[in-house]
Amino acid sequence: MALWNLHPIGFEMMDGPDVAVSVIYMAALVALPFKPVSSAVAIVIVTVAEGLLPSDAFVQSLWGFCYALAVFAMEGLIVPAAAAVAVVCGIAWAQGDRPMWPVSHHSSFEMLPFMLFAAALGVSLRMWRVSVREHSRAEARHELLLQENRQYEERLRLLHELHGSVAGSLTYAIWLCRELEDDRGDGQGGMDLSALRERARQVEGVLAQTLGTLRREVIDPTRRLVDEHEGTVAAPDGEAAGRSGGNPTGEGEPAADADGLAGNAEIGAIVVDRRMRQIADRLNTVGLRCETLTRGDLTVMGAARLDLMVRIIDEMGNNMLKYASPGPCAIAVTMMSNGSGARIWSSNMCTGAGAVDGADASGGLADGSSVGPELPDGSASPADDPLSGGVGLPLMRRSLKPYGGTVAVSREEGEWSIAVTLPAPAHAAA
Repeated sequence: MALWNLHPIGFEMMDGPDVAVSVIYMAALVALPFKPVSSAVAIVIVTVAEGLLPSDAFVQSLWGFCYALAVFAMEGLIVPAAAAVAVVCGIAWAQGDRPMWPVSHHSSFEMLPFMLFAAALGVSLRMWRVSVREHSRAEARHELLLQENRQYEERLRLLHELHGSVAGSLTYAIWLCRELEDDRGDGQGGMDLSALRERARQVEGVLAQTLGTLRREVIDPTRRLVDEHEGTVAAPDGEAAGRSGGNPTGEGEPAADADGLAGNAEIGAIVVDRRMRQIADRLNTVGLRCETLTRGDLTVMGAARLDLMVRIIDEMGNNMLKYASPGPCAIAVTMMSNGSGARIWSSNMCTGAGAVDGADASGGLADGSSVGPELPDGSASPADDPLSGGVGLPLMRRSLKPYGGTVAVSREEGEWSIAVTLPAPAHAAA
């Protein structure tokens, strides 16, 4: 296009400087998409040189000068762009009218509106590019926050599994061992061989279940997270081994819960009922007469909340297993009459130091002091007892907070009760 605007007679009238300026200008135009700033600087230099040359027998560069202004404005070089316009127009004003050769030249002042339009276009493109860049950064920050939230939820889930399932199962195994030791040392001959073997199988089953849960719910998910971080997701070859480590006494987790609730609320409701009966069997084994109650259609709670309810039931059962006094206890899950949510309630006898109102499941008091939990035989265990974890009720509250749930703890006449309210998905926002 630059050559097209040059009349054929212009070639004959070009001298060395005219040819050099024209070649540099056309080369800068060709390189403009690849080296925009450098090419724009070259075009500005060519335009100034053309204004200083004594003849007009060269390729006109004012249109390319408009491209250069647009590039400067788009790159944020406003001061150099204004200086270039001032220099070009100043040279044209100082020289006045020049003899017009038979070439298609335009006055710099006639091109001034196009220069300003090119600069405005460059500024608009820069603003658009900045907006796109900020939007990309905002999306990156949002994705980072989502990733941090997912990591927090995963850590919270792992803490639930370790404290609720693994620690609870190990606690149950400890109680079985203590009960076995008490039976052997009661001075009345102890247990016979068959009962002893049965109790050993129970302990073995609990430990096998704990190992399977640890592999399935902690080790394998953690390994998958590490593999995903490294860009390679490995198949969890230990998953089958973890699920095969079942309990020969039927103490293992229900099959429906092996892979989580998988978004199925109907399976989740079944798992809640099974987990309550499993906790009740454990409590009955150690001398606590536990009753369970499930009332209402739990499927309206959704799979995520039902999964949380299972964890809460585990925590309640662990608290009873650790600190309850011998006697009756109960765990109930009921839907509210208007379907706005569910209530999970547990009650057990708890007398002594561990039953102080306001204490956490670990025996920690509201003022920060610590007392040992009461054992089922009525004695108080030391404050550093391995059964005391100190995270039960705080973990409940932390897990319920995103769902709008609440935890209430009370003690009246030696009865320790925990009441959890969990809104249904349709009423969570309200």
